[in-house]
Amino acid sequence: MRSRLRQFVLTLPVLLVCACGSNAARDEPRGTEDGSVVSAAEVPEAWREAFGAWMQGGEVWDDARDAALADPELRQFLIENWIIVMGRFYSGRALSARGQLPGPFGRAQRELVALGLQSAPSLIEFVRVGDEVAAKIAEDTLVRMEEPRTCVLALVLLEDRQSNSRRRGANLLAQLPNARGDEERVREAIAALAHDDQEWTVRAQATRALGMRGMRAPVLEPTRYLLVRCLLDPDPAVHEAACRGLATLGDPLAIPALTSHLGALSRDPETRISSVQATQGALRKLSGRNVDWSPIEWERWWKTQR
Repeated sequence: MRSRLRQFVLTLPVLLVCACGSNAARDEPRGTEDGSVVSAAEVPEAWREAFGAWMQGGEVWDDARDAALADPELRQFLIENWIIVMGRFYSGRALSARGQLPGPFGRAQRELVALGLQSAPSLIEFVRVGDEVAAKIAEDTLVRMEEPRTCVLALVLLEDRQSNSRRRGANLLAQLPNARGDEERVREAIAALAHDDQEWTVRAQATRALGMRGMRAPVLEPTRYLLVRCLLDPDPAVHEAACRGLATLGDPLAIPALTSHLGALSRDPETRISSVQATQGALRKLSGRNVDWSPIEWERWWKTQR
């Protein structure tokens, strides 16, 4: 996958020029990371024709689409190039005026969304290897699919050696739908990052993902336990994320743990004001009380309300 991604990424500018009718760069070689050279001539003619048909759109692509997507290798070539098209046209991706046809960005994204699980692995790979913009584009396309089965495919990101990939994976999973029968597996994989990852940025993002996914789960208790454990993280960004996650989860049974956390913060001379604010904010949301009480006052209130 990775070597092919590099080849197709570097081939795409040639194809785009060819599709636009320019001869100047048609056979211009493109260098790759390993020093090899890719030219338009090395791309099968059928692939060039299929990509050109897509660039023309309309009836031309309608007539060619089914046959092109029926060929697994050609389909994969188109998938990876559509991802690159989105990257190339991202800066000009402003929505078309009412009544106008969508531009290359919208057309490419629509194709990828329609393919669903067939395009998901390549999009996930771009989340892993792309820059922040490319990763965001691929992530947004995956979310638009609303496909529960993409969650399990995305778990590979949580196991990557690069912390950026693990962070991006947690961010992606925060937005994907409930994985149904695989949701427990997904939740436990995210929790492993939230509790044990060496990078605080990854732990914080995974903690946020727990709250977002837990909110969409039919049962809140498993996620509540996992987020309460995150309150013990030594990094303020993580336990602040845990407070926000508990508020997002919406389970009032987290109030005692948050009250205890507020007490621990009040005894620590190095406590950040943002940590106190995050804790009080979660307590306010879960209790419905617009107050900033002391830990003792929250304890008294909880005893009377429960």
